[in-house]
Amino acid sequence: MPNSQEYIGFVEFTGKGVQEGLLDARKQAKALIGFDSSLRFFVGMQIPELQKADYDIPVRVEKGSWQVLIPENIEAWIKLWASTAVLAYLTSAAAKTAQNDFADVGLKDIFRRSLEGIQWFIKIGKHLGELGKRKFEKVRWRNNNTEVGIPNGEGQYLFVPKGFLEWFVQAPKSLITDLAEVISTSRQLNVSLIYPDHVETVSVTQNDRHVFFFKEESEEMLFPDLKHGQHIALEGLVTRGNENSNSIGFLYCEHILTCYPSKGSIVRFKSALFLECKITGTITRCDKFGNMSDPRPKIIFDDLVPLEVEPDMKDLFEESGLDNMDSEE
Repeated sequence: MPNSQEYIGFVEFTGKGVQEGLLDARKQAKALIGFDSSLRFFVGMQIPELQKADYDIPVRVEKGSWQVLIPENIEAWIKLWASTAVLAYLTSAAAKTAQNDFADVGLKDIFRRSLEGIQWFIKIGKHLGELGKRKFEKVRWRNNNTEVGIPNGEGQYLFVPKGFLEWFVQAPKSLITDLAEVISTSRQLNVSLIYPDHVETVSVTQNDRHVFFFKEESEEMLFPDLKHGQHIALEGLVTRGNENSNSIGFLYCEHILTCYPSKGSIVRFKSALFLECKITGTITRCDKFGNMSDPRPKIIFDDLVPLEVEPDMKDLFEESGLDNMDSEE
């Protein structure tokens, strides 16, 4: 078992289907790609510049079970192999994250929180039995409103730290689909965090695989009627706000669209978070290369008006922003 002095955590496949700790080449490739993409998503939620940046995540594959391990000294590894541009991101973005979110943050903390984000994505998915639900009613609160209790179809509650629930709402359904594809009746997925006195593991077995094995139709044009440059007025739900990227998530016809204000900061729209709203603005299909061919439209919005009458909210899951809530101490 890896120890806390050497590793932050690890992802592994165990079971009879992992003979002597080995997977065939195709499954290994799927597992490594799935781990890299899911980890980068949560790293990017904390430092957006690093989500698509060119840097290497050091891993180690061991026999006994097929494991990919994140070393304790990951900061030194990344700084050793990162490009000059990424090093600049690490210096400025990590400092900004520390100032805005929590003190004494380092890359090790960011990667630990990212692994924990994968764990909570799995916990919530297993609890709900699906990944499509992104709006929660009859929620409960505890620990000074830092944890949100969300019910499943059987009325059972799972309490989730507010920040990790916000990340779940923004995560794509296909986040761990490449990892889930490797799961079988004789092979289960474990995601583990290593602490000085214990290892915390979240598992996905064949019984849960269907929740996470999902292929997005990413090549198809989403909402082809929304043309680049078109002025629109749409009604939907504001699902999140990200001050780092100065964007909001807008749930429209079962899809979350990324929206950017045409001017200024999203801070002035905090009162609209998690409310049904009318958004007005302009469609852009400009991709990262400058081409007008992005299959997923984005909105440059001029105005965002709540359609519900609610008290002001300080954050996405502030108690006053949801209906039918109970509280627990």
